[in-house]
Amino acid sequence: MTVMLNNPVTESINLMPDPETIWLRTGRHPMTGSIAGILDRHDVSTSVEPPVIAFSGGADSLCMLLVASAIRRRHSVAPPLAVHVDHGLRAGSEEDADFCECFCKLMDLPFQCARLDLDPDSGNVHDMARRARYEVLTEQARSSGSVHVLTGHHADDQLETMLMNISRGCLPSATAGMPQNRPLDDHGTMLLRPLLAVPRLGIEQFCTECEVSFRTDPSNSDPSSPRTRLRHEVLPVLEQLWPGAASRASMAAEGLRVGERLFQQHVVRLFGSAGARSWSRHVLAHSEIPVIIAGLLRSLRTTAQADPSRTRLRDVAVAIRSDDRTPRQFPLGSGRTCIVTASRVIMQEESLTDKAVDDVGS
Repeated sequence: MTVMLNNPVTESINLMPDPETIWLRTGRHPMTGSIAGILDRHDVSTSVEPPVIAFSGGADSLCMLLVASAIRRRHSVAPPLAVHVDHGLRAGSEEDADFCECFCKLMDLPFQCARLDLDPDSGNVHDMARRARYEVLTEQARSSGSVHVLTGHHADDQLETMLMNISRGCLPSATAGMPQNRPLDDHGTMLLRPLLAVPRLGIEQFCTECEVSFRTDPSNSDPSSPRTRLRHEVLPVLEQLWPGAASRASMAAEGLRVGERLFQQHVVRLFGSAGARSWSRHVLAHSEIPVIIAGLLRSLRTTAQADPSRTRLRDVAVAIRSDDRTPRQFPLGSGRTCIVTASRVIMQEESLTDKAVDDVGS
């Protein structure tokens, strides 16, 4: 029977079966067989350099650690390096770190813990913690000679991400959810999410069947978090209406991501290099509004690291496609203004805006 968070750390570890029993159950579990193919395709199963696994102590990361370790044991190669990041942002985080260390000692797996000193009052703390966590994981991968960082993101995480991004009006790249893999740096370090098609319930069942305990993050029950409300109020309704909704949404995300690649190729053909700042209005006017928004945003992110509201960019796109030839200016923030004249669309620094309109004329 699975031991949950309210037990002391050492007691929860002591109540687990012996390591060989856990390895036997993990190796025989269907989850391991399904994930093995993903790790094989990404050269994780047999690589000389062991992958780094983000290990929070939760069910998803514990499942990822056991499955990846069992697969590599089959091939007699070094086990993954489990890395726990203690953000120090809530009470009890030390117990999570202790649990992770004790579990790795039980299973004879290498373990590293990084403790961060983050300021909870310095803006978006969740985004700050996420960025800091990936920096630690990437650095651990580099220092250990690994090129793979594995996380336990699953199908429910994917569905939550897709719903949030759709509701925010994000571009197709975001509405397609999290990619299964993406680069973490310019040195070849890759992030891999092998469990993206697996629902949360399936992961928790894996832990129960292997009789391994896991930690539960109390912040996952914080009603002030939009993601938490989605998780507890929306996803259960979707699951009742369409059983297996999370897994199917994850499969749909794969198709959306293919469409996103084609979409981006079209944007590049239309707008040219990412650093371009001037385009033919006639050419852009024959494109759909989402394409124009994506192209303008690509230019802004490249030349000014700006990220204006999609509503404002939509106003620009509508102006480009309209029959009105009167020159118009759209301040976009970060010192950038988009100028729409009769013949050109120009991304300009605000200090040069008036001169640019005079130079281009009608």
